[in-house]
Amino acid sequence: MPDNPERRNPDVAFEHSDIRSVAVVASGIGVLTGTLLAIGLLYFVFLYFRSTHPDPVPRAELAPEFQRIRQPVLQGSPRLDLQELRKRDARLLNQYTWVDNQKGIVSLPVDHAIDKLLSQGMPGAGDYTDLKLVPPRSGDRETGFDLVTGRARP
Repeated sequence: MPDNPERRNPDVAFEHSDIRSVAVVASGIGVLTGTLLAIGLLYFVFLYFRSTHPDPVPRAELAPEFQRIRQPVLQGSPRLDLQELRKRDARLLNQYTWVDNQKGIVSLPVDHAIDKLLSQGMPGAGDYTDLKLVPPRSGDRETGFDLVTGRARP
């Protein structure tokens, strides 16, 4: 169909040519080849790791309990479970409990621990008498570059 000069609008423009299909197909083939090459290299890397790092023997005592359960455990009574959880948490927070009976380690109630901390103070962290403080210098904190002299700081 020939162009009709009366129907031309100078404000409307369009592409006079299509995309280069050869370039698009070549790019797709290149991406696919690169992906397959990466997968193949990773396969051989994993084979190498499997031969040099054998699987450790699984230890049952390290596995969490939920891994030993064969079927899903459904929560039968969520409200009762929540009440039990709150009772246990209240007992742990508000009562004395043994952490290690043989070593004599006891867990204190939170309120008593706060009062004891306020009355006795925090234990000392250490002696810092030999600590040398360096005065701040100009420059950028992130790069350590000295803006005054133009040299990198140690």
